[in-house]
Amino acid sequence: MAVRPRWGAGNIMTVTLELPEELEREIEKAGLLAPDTVEAIFREQLRRFHLGELLKDARKMAADNIPPMTMEEIQAEVDATRSMKRRNGLLVCSGKGPVAAETVRKIEAEDDAA
Repeated sequence: MAVRPRWGAGNIMTVTLELPEELEREIEKAGLLAPDTVEAIFREQLRRFHLGELLKDARKMAADNIPPMTMEEIQAEVDATRSMKRRNGLLVCSGKGPVAAETVRKIEAEDDAA
């Protein structure tokens, strides 16, 4: 099987597959060549890949005897990262999308005043 990706307009990748004829017929008969189905297959495989990576990291941490972090330690890491991003004028996430560092400082000042 050969795969030949090619980027087109709108950041859409076109993929050409070279498959044995019998396999192609089975895939087509099963309805697996529809663009939405192919996208769903790739998304599911990516989800599985990322889950596998997460599990691999968890096993490594367990083997290395790394103790779990407390909620206070996690919050301290989050606060330090946010502080660094504010100092560097980088973007941070508000849960709704990216927010400029100056906007974050304004919101924090309003929170501190309340």
